[in-house]
Amino acid sequence: MNRQTPRFGFPAAICLIFSLLWFLMPGKYYYASGQRFQNVRQAEDTLVLVLNSINASQTDSSKRALNQAFSEALFETLKLSSSDSYSFDSLKTVARISS
Repeated sequence: MNRQTPRFGFPAAICLIFSLLWFLMPGKYYYASGQRFQNVRQAEDTLVLVLNSINASQTDSSKRALNQAFSEALFETLKLSSSDSYSFDSLKTVARISS
């Protein structure tokens, strides 16, 4: 019997790397690890990492899970008192409307 080693394409390898980073670096995802954010800058950094993971993800199920994590982290971020005046410049795909 001839066994072949499965080959991963470049996009699959990137998805695998981001998935491993998601589970191996819980300190980067403060809300995901059950902790509250210390400040808005910390929250923004986490949101950027989650957005990058969403964009790199190849499967719908992982995108849904990451989107849920992003939504929850954004909700917690907006609860911070200093979030009203913070610019969130690093979040290029999220718009802020002020009236």
